[in-house]
Amino acid sequence: MLGVASTSQGLLVPRMTTVQCNTISSAANGLIANTTTTGSTAVGYYSLYNNTNSGSTAIGDSSIVANTTGYNNIACVFKALAANNGNDNTAVGYISLESNTTGGFNSALGCFSVLVNTTGSQNTGLGYKTLLSNTTGNDNTAAGQLSMQANVSGSYNTGYGGFTLYNTTASGNTACGYYSLYSNAGGADHTGVGLDCLQSKFSKL
Repeated sequence: MLGVASTSQGLLVPRMTTVQCNTISSAANGLIANTTTTGSTAVGYYSLYNNTNSGSTAIGDSSIVANTTGYNNIACVFKALAANNGNDNTAVGYISLESNTTGGFNSALGCFSVLVNTTGSQNTGLGYKTLLSNTTGNDNTAAGQLSMQANVSGSYNTGYGGFTLYNTTASGNTACGYYSLYSNAGGADHTGVGLDCLQSKFSKL
């Protein structure tokens, strides 16, 4: 075990190109290397494996593994932003934003959050499996476990609370409160505020 202590100096992590990083044989899990692309840092096996652009931070096995042109991305934990080539995305949680390709300005915090998003942008998922199925929808905000989990391409939705807008696939809905607008599927531009508010009203729409 290595212990380093100082009040006047820092620790300089080895800097190398992505190609040089990838030639390390039998790399240990947790290996730390700072890529020479400007301001990029990779910690973990295969993190930033293909990276050629700047300003990204990857912490965890295979995080941002496919990125070549995307920049200013942050990923933490296994396979977060694994397929990413978009810009300014943040993923913290097991395979969060794993499928994102060119979507930008997305934030995912929680296991499986915004999991299958590909090109959707400016989405925010906070909590377990929030915006789980979103692929191309834009400008959605989901906070609370499984909030908006069924949304695929709907945009401009806001859900605060567990299971809010759980089944929605439409746009322009706002739900605040546990199970609010739970069963709304194709209905657009609805607002529900309060516990169980309108949770079954739209089940047949």
